[in-house]
Amino acid sequence: MEECEDLCNRVKNGILKRPTVTELKQKARTLHEDITKHRISSELALLRRRSDHANEKGWRREYPF
Repeated sequence: MEECEDLCNRVKNGILKRPTVTELKQKARTLHEDITKHRISSELALLRRRSDHANEKGWRREYPF
């Protein structure tokens, strides 16, 4: 919440310029792409770990040592 107030104060004081709708849309698109890419890579890593774990459990059942 403090960050929002700080940003508003900076815009009011002229330290930062007020963003346009186009700039905000572009920023939203960029953030969405970054979040989506990060999530996909995280999900793939999780699936690989689970697959490896399941394979390991299967091997232990077939060949218990």
